[in-house]
Amino acid sequence: MDVLKTIQKIIKDNYPQIKQNITLDTVLGDIDYLDSLELATIAVELEDKYEIRFPDEDLENIKTKTVREIVKEIEALIAKKK
Repeated sequence: MDVLKTIQKIIKDNYPQIKQNITLDTVLGDIDYLDSLELATIAVELEDKYEIRFPDEDLENIKTKTVREIVKEIEALIAKKK
């Protein structure tokens, strides 16, 4: 499963009330029903899924990032592990 689909699945599974289409250009903080706590929960799920850790400054700014930016960060963190 690619990273975008993983993010979409996490949001869909945990927040079924969210009906908007999550694309690469979606800003996480603009998604209805997702506050800072929910965004942190999503970040932790992604960390667990991919066995990575986001730097603290990335977590602090997650609500202003697009899904595309998150995907690139995850892919870079995965590449660093190899």
